[in-house]
Amino acid sequence: MGEEFWKHAVLVPPRSSPTSVHLKLDPDVFAFFKQQGKGHITRMQDVLKAYVKAQQGR
Repeated sequence: MGEEFWKHAVLVPPRSSPTSVHLKLDPDVFAFFKQQGKGHITRMQDVLKAYVKAQQGR
């Protein structure tokens, strides 16, 4: 790769690895997400991320 390629290159640091945790949820909360099908864990993570972002914006 020549100089032209590197001219506009941007250094992107590696993302940190997710932390594995054991989390106890109320059965109704877990059922709500699980009934929506595959990807329920990811959806729970997305809700937590949105909460963190909202709290940081205060």
